[in-house]
Amino acid sequence: MAFLKKAVLNAETFKEMLDEIPDVAMYIKDMDGRIMALNRRNCDISNMRDDLDAFGRRSDEIFPGALAQS
Repeated sequence: MAFLKKAVLNAETFKEMLDEIPDVAMYIKDMDGRIMALNRRNCDISNMRDDLDAFGRRSDEIFPGALAQS
C-alpha cells in the first residue's frame, strides 16, 4: 500500500494518457514484481475486467506464456 500512496496520482494520470494511444500496453510493478496497475490495453490482453483484478499478481499469473516471459 505504501507504493500506491506514493505513486497513485502520477500512475493514474500516466495510465489515462496511455489509454488514449492505440495498442500501447503498460503496467507498473513494485520491487517484488507484483502488478500495481495495468492500462486498458493490458486488461484486454489478459482478459481482466480492470486493473484491480490484476493487482498484486505476477505477470505469469495473468498473461499467456510467451507474453508473460517477455
